[in-house]
Amino acid sequence: MTSILIIIIVSLILVILSQKSKIDDLSPKNEISNLHLDEKFKTIYIKYERFDPTSDEIRDVKKQIADKGYWSVLHEWKLMTSTECRIELQIKDGKEMFLTTVKCEHEITFPAANIERAILFKKIYESLQFELYYSLGWSSWKNKDHL
Repeated sequence: MTSILIIIIVSLILVILSQKSKIDDLSPKNEISNLHLDEKFKTIYIKYERFDPTSDEIRDVKKQIADKGYWSVLHEWKLMTSTECRIELQIKDGKEMFLTTVKCEHEITFPAANIERAILFKKIYESLQFELYYSLGWSSWKNKDHL
C-alpha cells in the first residue's frame, strides 16, 4: 500500500513538473482561487508559484547545509502530528545531489539536482500530506482493510 502511494505521488510530481510551463501558458493570470476547473477541457489549474522557493528559503537551506551538512525543520500541524522535512547534500560519482525527505504519516525521499528543486519537492509533498488529511480524512493508524 505504501509503495503504491509513493509511486502515485512521484508520478504526480513528475507530471506536475513536466506540465508546469504548458499549464502556466493556458491558465488565467488574474485567477483568485487556488484551483480553477475549466468547463471546456475539465482541467484543473494549480497556482504553482506557491511552491516556488523564495530567496530567504534558499539562503536558509544553503546556510544550514554549509554549517551542518543538512537542513532540517520539524513542525507540529495538528495535535501529536508533526512533519519533518530534511534536505541534505550527497556527492555520488562526483556529482552533487540534494536528498529531500518529508516524513509525516509516510516518509518519502526525492533526489534533486539543486537546492531550488529540493525545496520545490519538499513544498509539493508537504502540501499533499495536508491536502490528503483535510480533504479525505487521511488516517495513518488504519490499514487498507479498515479504509
